Amino acid sequence: MPVNLTMRKDRFGDRLLLQVILEDLTEQIRARQAQEALEESETRYKGLMHASSDAIILVDWNGKVIEANSKAEKLFGYTGEEFMGLDYVQLHPGDAWQRMLRAIDNESDVAYQPLEDITVLTKEDKPIPVDISWTVLSHQGRPIMQVLFHDMAERKRAETALRESESRYRTVFENTGTAMLMLDQDGTILLVNGQFEKLSGIPRGIV
Repeated sequence: MPVNLTMRKDRFGDRLLLQVILEDLTEQIRARQAQEALEESETRYKGLMHASSDAIILVDWNGKVIEANSKAEKLFGYTGEEFMGLDYVQLHPGDAWQRMLRAIDNESDVAYQPLEDITVLTKEDKPIPVDISWTVLSHQGRPIMQVLFHDMAERKRAETALRESESRYRTVFENTGTAMLMLDQDGTILLVNGQFEKLSGIPRGIV
């Protein structure tokens, strides 16, 4: 058993005594070890948070931002210092914040279903489409919300480019002046153009 030993001289009448005090340090050591383990856990968590490819923000139960990773700084345009104490509602225009609150009220677990295609605002009030997911965590004995933002701008650009490419292809397909059809690997007709319909006499709906 770990103890703290203290000795001091004392006098009792004409006799000189040595007083020995033993203090049990078990609880103090356990408390220190628990604190060290907590600090190590928070250090590991912060390492993972800042290494994430998505923007992550920690928000206290009063709606104040208490920490943000570098991806969040890049996405929203705020510095780490500017994020501290920022009202989280400032990041959500219109009814986006209310949508998130309703989702929280409708869930009973600590991990919530993501909200898709939510709009957030940057520091310059630029709207950005994101998917949001969040989890309730404990931070220094208090509940906080970890909010993860997945930037959908790149996906939307890719979807737009795909639609434009398909539109260009269909324009060429329909106006080539040659009868054309598309088959899958099993030989099933997927698509025919107007010239094929004219030459074959078979309406597209039947092909």
